[in-house]
Amino acid sequence: GDKMEKEVWMLDEIRVNSFTVKNVRVAVPIQAANEDIMPLLGGEFLNHFHYQIDPIRKTLTLEPLTGRNQ
Repeated sequence: GDKMEKEVWMLDEIRVNSFTVKNVRVAVPIQAANEDIMPLLGGEFLNHFHYQIDPIRKTLTLEPLTGRNQ
């Protein structure tokens, strides 16, 4: 429920292992450079995949949606 200032950037691409998604809009907290803020992958990236998060093993499993990621 905390509020924080952010900037919105358009990235040419984001790569996670062998997966690349092009033209991704991201919101970056202004304090991120100066504080211990954990970055997140958001819907703009994850909407290209079937994904599963395992909080115990701390893993993210991605399976591309046909025709969505480039």
